[in-house]
Amino acid sequence: MQTRYRIKDRKEHMADAYLPPITASFRRPHIAASIFGYQQTEQSEIMTTVTFPTPDQTESPAIERFTTPWHLFARRITPLRSLVKRLRVRRDAHIDRLWNVDTVNIPDAVAPGGVQHGDSERYESIWYPVLLKYLKPLKPCVNDVVFDVGSGLGRPLMAFSRLGVKRCVGIEVDPKLAKGAEENAKRLRGGRCEIETLSQDAALADYSGGTIYCFFNPFGHATLKNVLDRIEQTLTDEPRRIQIAYLNPFHENAMRDSPWLRFVGRRRSPLHTIVASYWVHEP
Repeated sequence: MQTRYRIKDRKEHMADAYLPPITASFRRPHIAASIFGYQQTEQSEIMTTVTFPTPDQTESPAIERFTTPWHLFARRITPLRSLVKRLRVRRDAHIDRLWNVDTVNIPDAVAPGGVQHGDSERYESIWYPVLLKYLKPLKPCVNDVVFDVGSGLGRPLMAFSRLGVKRCVGIEVDPKLAKGAEENAKRLRGGRCEIETLSQDAALADYSGGTIYCFFNPFGHATLKNVLDRIEQTLTDEPRRIQIAYLNPFHENAMRDSPWLRFVGRRRSPLHTIVASYWVHEP
């Protein structure tokens, strides 16, 4: 008899949604469920097959992860996970002090109002080393106008400003996060361009003039498709080359369904579970 296990919390185990089909057999399914964090939905007396889930139908089947059952087991070791998290927070806090900003202390989220599709995701800041690594393929220059959609406290905006682009624009629906990003922009040490943060729904924002657009999985498929359509409309009046970096691309099919975009590559690392996909439009 086949038993399927489902993830208890997809937000907590974001990497699990990217697992390719893997099948493993256990003679004691209740032990397997406790180790890997899956919930058993059907009992078996002799042998049970654990089928790890694949992304849902709205996700891209091409997305693969370095996450394995062993990584899942390692992440269940609470002391190790706590130690790694503390080290990452201390490292990010150190960079915050060097840059004279505060992107580590996230304020309590405000229930987003006026969100057209109601699919905004919980804000999580990306670790500085991972962020800087994933900005390199974009090769930002002094002529680039950067839009960070779902900018939160503005960590990517600060990084782009220090790299020396022409202008940075953040779109954030949460007013508390948007206010925090504005304060960080004023205090930023080493910034080389103007940083503007707009507190509004991404589905209603104006994306004119942008040459680089960044998404760190800020919302669902419906809003992402709406944002891409609005970006495409700006290309009619102002043809230009644009680049898109999509980190944690849960809804990558929205990109693939946009014929004006061309997929150019994907970047990942075995040291973390974040994946970035890159897209371009050539006039």
